[in-house]
Amino acid sequence: MPSTTQMLLVVAVGLVAAVGAGAAASGLTVDVTDTDGDPTVTVTQNDTPVENATVTVALANETDENDTGDEIYAGVGEYETDENGTVDLLPADEPVTVEITAAVNNESATTVVELTAGE
Repeated sequence: MPSTTQMLLVVAVGLVAAVGAGAAASGLTVDVTDTDGDPTVTVTQNDTPVENATVTVALANETDENDTGDEIYAGVGEYETDENGTVDLLPADEPVTVEITAAVNNESATTVVELTAGE
């Protein structure tokens, strides 16, 4: 019969393993490519594309809380990722810094990028 110390050790190791697995499962990331053309946002969780994630695009340097930001960048707003975990954004007419937040299943990830007008 195992001693109490041995049983506690097994339980402690099991708890550490379970907490580690939960932390790894939350690996939500947001990546933006083609920031100088037609930007694409990609949302992944543990390197797997996330379908139906909510993606929010906002100006990173909002100065007026009543300004929605769409006068500066028409891509400001809320989107939903497709089956590939992507959202295509409108190109910027002029350089603008945006904050992009993805959320799914009570997890979120944010990145700040500068979008520039394509050539």
